[in-house]
Amino acid sequence: MKAKEPERHFRLFEVVSDPGALRVVCVPDAGFLLEKEGHRKVFYLEQDRDTTKSAERVAAAKCGGFSGLFAKQLHRKAFPETNVDKFMVLMLAPTPRRRDALLAAVAKRPGADLWRFASLTDLKPETFLAGPIWYPCEGEPKPLVKGGPA
Repeated sequence: MKAKEPERHFRLFEVVSDPGALRVVCVPDAGFLLEKEGHRKVFYLEQDRDTTKSAERVAAAKCGGFSGLFAKQLHRKAFPETNVDKFMVLMLAPTPRRRDALLAAVAKRPGADLWRFASLTDLKPETFLAGPIWYPCEGEPKPLVKGGPA
């Protein structure tokens, strides 16, 4: 018989709230582990389609889960091979305007330093890792991997 709880069906579904508290979950769209020069870091992906939710509502729905995931280091459960404490959340937006709106909304929330934002208009195989297309909540856009791919 199959379990009904989503956390038993999906590998990237974590309940981050304490028992008895308001249920807070983290459910990324995808995740991967990237290794360079012996450092194995977790990256989570979130794809925004700019359909019906405002940037503020997206931030409200996502930030608490990722902040709790980091506070409890629960990314190690799905990716036990990681040797880096801090993971990164990569938000892909359809346009630069939506990217900037999401960035501004997330910047006001706990765990904002975990996030990087890119527009699908800038995303290409040659820019994904080494292009300065990833915007942090503060500062200039940077590549995901310093010095380019290994």
